Amino acid sequence: MNFWFFAAALVLLALAFVLLPLRREPLPTATEAAVPPGRGHRGTAGLLILLLPLVTLGLYLHLGAPSVVGAQQLLQARGQHDVDSMMAALEA
Repeated sequence: MNFWFFAAALVLLALAFVLLPLRREPLPTATEAAVPPGRGHRGTAGLLILLLPLVTLGLYLHLGAPSVVGAQQLLQARGQHDVDSMMAALEA
């Protein structure tokens, strides 16, 4: 469960780093046409809000190891080992 929480937090952090600069609007120069501020950035921001988490999840499922997430719970459940019997088996 902690893995998915941290993965979501990192995706939100990546979105913040990408979207916050889009909120800054450059000062118009005298040669530029009068365009309503922020009009061009809304489409880009919306596209990034949708695509960044989807691409992140897709890359994780393709390149990552989703089966490892469930394996951690199994390892914790089997964490009760008898160290003395393992040492005896190694010595034998």
